[in-house]
Amino acid sequence: MENKNLSNNNHNNNDLNVKFDLQNTDILDSIKDYIFYYQTADLNSVWENKASRILDDIAKKSGASDEKRCHKILFGLVEPCKNCPVKKAFQTKNHESEEFLSDGGKTWRIDAYPAIGKGNELTGVVEVIKDVTIEKKKTQTLTQKLTGRIAHDFNNLLMVISGYSELILSDLAQNDPLKNKVKEIQMAGERAAILTRQLLTFSNKQVISPKLLLVNNLLRPMENILRQLAGEQIELDFIYSEYEEAIFADKEQIEQIVMNLVLNACDAMLGKRDGKIKIRISNITIEVELLGHYGALIDKGQYVLISVLDNGEGMDTYTTDHIFEPLFSTKEGKGAGLNLSSVYEIVQQFKGFVTVESEMDTGTEFKIYLPQYNKNPPLSKEGVEGKEKKEDKETSYHILLVDDDANVRNFIKSALLKNGHKVAIAVNGFDALEQHGKNLDGFDLIITDIVMPKMDGIEFKKKAMERYPSLKFLLISGYSDKLARDGVLGNDVEYIQKPFGINTLISKIHEILED
Repeated sequence: MENKNLSNNNHNNNDLNVKFDLQNTDILDSIKDYIFYYQTADLNSVWENKASRILDDIAKKSGASDEKRCHKILFGLVEPCKNCPVKKAFQTKNHESEEFLSDGGKTWRIDAYPAIGKGNELTGVVEVIKDVTIEKKKTQTLTQKLTGRIAHDFNNLLMVISGYSELILSDLAQNDPLKNKVKEIQMAGERAAILTRQLLTFSNKQVISPKLLLVNNLLRPMENILRQLAGEQIELDFIYSEYEEAIFADKEQIEQIVMNLVLNACDAMLGKRDGKIKIRISNITIEVELLGHYGALIDKGQYVLISVLDNGEGMDTYTTDHIFEPLFSTKEGKGAGLNLSSVYEIVQQFKGFVTVESEMDTGTEFKIYLPQYNKNPPLSKEGVEGKEKKEDKETSYHILLVDDDANVRNFIKSALLKNGHKVAIAVNGFDALEQHGKNLDGFDLIITDIVMPKMDGIEFKKKAMERYPSLKFLLISGYSDKLARDGVLGNDVEYIQKPFGINTLISKIHEILED
């Protein structure tokens, strides 16, 4: 339909049930947002403001559209968007609003306002399209900062809850009636820690520390907590590969991938009595290029494949096409899993690929392909994180512990003393230099929190190593904005994300000092 510019074509006003005069049209033309007016739900506009006409001219020149339909002009789509607010407004006679993400990475908010004439009859729908990309980024930045602050404080609390539970359990006799109750406290702390890591991943604020990993042994310790999260009505089946190949990735983020996929599979089976989830780890050689999501080609080569298959409600083609988009969700307020865009981003970080296959009322399978580490000479399992735990040597070390949180400091000190180590403490980097600056080289290891007043852990490490370059450090944090901005930790930086268990801490100490 040919566009009608009402400011220059007053004779067309009679074709509209809503009258525009020259003044009103000039006002609408001054607005930078895109405004369309529709009389019918076929989405052919009968009027557009100046901004929309310019956009339409650009679309025409690129050959994208000959029709006045916003889904063609803005998104290049043949059919209207699935949740088109204009079509909804024609049906409901109410204001409808949706946000859409275009291929160019822009976020658009589309509002559809019903035009109601005499007799309460619908005479048309006015559509206002606004580019809210900058607004969304500002909101996202504020959300990320808030998430980081909450995560830092919450992880310190979880450190105390889970840590002292572990200490108490080690002191209780096997048949002590309190043992199971303390285990429940410890398990609740672990579940809360997983959710906190999900929030950091979701807000792109998780610190990445890639290392060589064996996926089989990495996931085995997760079985118990995954079964508890799934509940009694959902059956989990773990199938591990017959032999292990290493990948180069971040341990917590690989755990996060599996956690997200399992939680979302559980959401797909809410209320289902015979729900089943099969988690399979295998090694696979791709001999012909495959097509991943969003048209990404999966290169030929050797991969570790993580497959999560459920027999839930399944998804239609539209959903599978959009499932990894940041703003896309099928939950509508239900379920425990997080948006799957975080899974897609994590997989991409480590040069991997993801595919999804689904059938309505049958189930869904997500496949994660992560490149095997094939550098020569072949790596032994001794050099790979996720290997079977060995007994730590009973060696006593002199350790300086620097942390501003008294509860965390007292727990870590207790854990170190219980394992036979000598411990000195400081409340921040400035205090550590004041107390121990002249004899820092007398410590075998310095364990320091990152976020502290007066002098943070990173600045403290820098100043300390200017005096004593051979010092060994272990950085710990519930969250660090500095590390999150840098993104990936260097191979020479040893780091543990709070909350961590005693065994994790002690193993890490021996790994650093006996490597």
